Amino acid sequence: MVASMRAAALLLTLLTSSMAWAQANLIADGDMEAADVAGWSAWRVGGSFAKSSDDAYNGSQSMRIDNGGALAGFLQAGLPVEGGRTYKLRVAYRRVSGTFGVRVGIGTNTTDFQGLQFQTSSSPDAWGFHTRVFTLPEVLAGTVRVVVYGTGEAYVDDVTLAEHTAIEDGDMEADGTAAWLTYGGGNYTKQSDVVFNGSQAMAVNAGGFQQRFLPVEAGGKYRLSVRHKRDSGTLAVRMGLNTSNADSFGGGLSTSSGTDWALHTRVVTMPANIVGDVRLVVRCTGVCYIDDVKLEPLELLADWNAEAPGVGAWTKYTAVLGLLEKVVADVFAGARSLHLAQGGVQQLGIKVQAGATYNLSLWYKNNSGRFRVRLGANASNYDFAGQEFSTAVVGGWTQYTRQFTVPANFTGTFRLVLISDRGGDVLVDNTSITPQ
Repeated sequence: MVASMRAAALLLTLLTSSMAWAQANLIADGDMEAADVAGWSAWRVGGSFAKSSDDAYNGSQSMRIDNGGALAGFLQAGLPVEGGRTYKLRVAYRRVSGTFGVRVGIGTNTTDFQGLQFQTSSSPDAWGFHTRVFTLPEVLAGTVRVVVYGTGEAYVDDVTLAEHTAIEDGDMEADGTAAWLTYGGGNYTKQSDVVFNGSQAMAVNAGGFQQRFLPVEAGGKYRLSVRHKRDSGTLAVRMGLNTSNADSFGGGLSTSSGTDWALHTRVVTMPANIVGDVRLVVRCTGVCYIDDVKLEPLELLADWNAEAPGVGAWTKYTAVLGLLEKVVADVFAGARSLHLAQGGVQQLGIKVQAGATYNLSLWYKNNSGRFRVRLGANASNYDFAGQEFSTAVVGGWTQYTRQFTVPANFTGTFRLVLISDRGGDVLVDNTSITPQ
């Protein structure tokens, strides 16, 4: 039984991600293969946790929680992260009974820093995964801790926390080529004779390579950049949706001229509903070199599409806030929208560049009262350009858009303020700020 469950889980992993977790795991003993639990600390009293060989997602051991109804668990603190950076947490778990949950805390706080803790009491008795991508505040009030807890019995394995990049091993500095898959005959290898940056680049000789199942968001906007050097033949760089043989997004590279290092860059917008597999493909009919491959999200707002289960991306702006919640009954796109009534919320610390131009877009459904949208520069009480949006029109889903340019000498961060007042009740979805 255990062997078949492991085989199924391995197949699921291969289908859902081709990546080799090339980024360094910041969790000590995340694979649970150490003989004892010295790398982990108890969270609360009344429960127990210990290594177990009864079942494991990978390897020979997992961590078993057996709490008999008490809310308790284990944690790892002091994780070496940096403020302002984005990380990906992944936890393999098998919930047997009770409630199972995972939190990310800052400093000595074991509550979730975004209010987005994962918790389930209905998942099947089989190995599953909790995966979460989060961006830390620019200024951290201490280190980060990961808390795993439950009220019943559960097994935990393969806990990983790594800096998140859409392209694994894009700088080509990892040993080997495990992060990349063969395409068009393969014939690709790392080498150090011809590089753009660092100590290695990928060389391909009449073949190709790719990464599949890229971790992109539906409707998200990304900037792809690839450093390339073509010695001979034709070089193609494309992004496909459920295909490696054609570019699905327009603007793919196909060149048979030039022999110096060059930069291919483009902005790629994902469809509103992604069904299948987004992939990056490199193909060369001659000899080519590839280095510094990046796929960077352009979205500046956290939880921009309102799909996170909680409201931790938003902070209270007004002294009185009647209601702030996610709803599923009425959305513009996806599964959730933000419901705001009788008050204001904001996102702080939006990182913009002096002199740069950005596009703000959001969809709203004003059910009653007045709805206002404000952009602040180091302040929330007024719009930096005197262009606050205000409407008292009640109606269906409506888009608001605005293009703005940051002052040339600006230092600091921006903030976005949403206010529903005068008996207001509004739904908001797909709130986006991206570079022009």
